[in-house]
Amino acid sequence: MRLRSEKREPGRSVRLRSTVGARWPEFLISSSSLASALAVDRKHMSQIMNSTAPPLRARHCLMCGYRPVWGMAKRSEGRETWHRLLEWDKGQAASERLAGHVLRLEGFESIDPSHPLGGPDGGKDFFAVRNGKKWTGAVFFPRGRKSFSQTRSKFTSDTERSLKGNSEGLIFITNQELTIGEREALAQINPLVSVEIFHLERIASLLDSPAAYGIRLEFLEIEMTKEDQISFFH
Repeated sequence: MRLRSEKREPGRSVRLRSTVGARWPEFLISSSSLASALAVDRKHMSQIMNSTAPPLRARHCLMCGYRPVWGMAKRSEGRETWHRLLEWDKGQAASERLAGHVLRLEGFESIDPSHPLGGPDGGKDFFAVRNGKKWTGAVFFPRGRKSFSQTRSKFTSDTERSLKGNSEGLIFITNQELTIGEREALAQINPLVSVEIFHLERIASLLDSPAAYGIRLEFLEIEMTKEDQISFFH
């Protein structure tokens, strides 16, 4: 087995690519540990490459510093997209930009973000138009699963703010899993406001469609599998 490295600026991490097939074809190590990592014996390297551990980005080898990155095999049946959305760690700005792409997939136009990089927006993350109707949008993308009461609290405050503008409806985009009953409960909080809810399962389904593979790669770092390529080109 041979390893080749891609050059990076001094002090930056260095990506190594294996010339043989493996579950983890790419590893990320710090420049300071490069020399020791290359000196890893063949037996230890084989143990790392053949590991059957779940594809977690934080996993790394304590002996040599190898850290697997996104070249790992992804979970099947849409679970990879689902889990990466739920464990969102990219912050508010990225979530609002992802929301804009999701809305375009669903036919919304004239999407106008408020302050994705921070600033007073009155709870209105963006505005959008569909079929001549103006909507206010709110994004709730915490990291990990939250209680329904937390999601409801966020939704309620956003609904109240939307009534203060001239919007005709509220778009609520969240990476939280919501049952049908929970979605109906949110929609009934204020019957005067039209509501469109994009929940975890709905967003994951959209991002796993061929039209969204580029968006999925940009925001979730998930490449196309062989099955995805068949769907995309056919």
